[in-house]
Amino acid sequence: MNFISNKNELLLKLPVELYKIQNFYKFTLIFHYNNTFYDKFL
Repeated sequence: MNFISNKNELLLKLPVELYKIQNFYKFTLIFHYNNTFYDKFL
């Protein structure tokens, strides 16, 4: 019973963590591209 509830918690937490990681990568990519863009054109 305890194991099942822990497993459910992990399953609930996993998408949240993946979402955070995905957003972090998006942000860093956007930031990186913005920097290269400014370096080239300004």
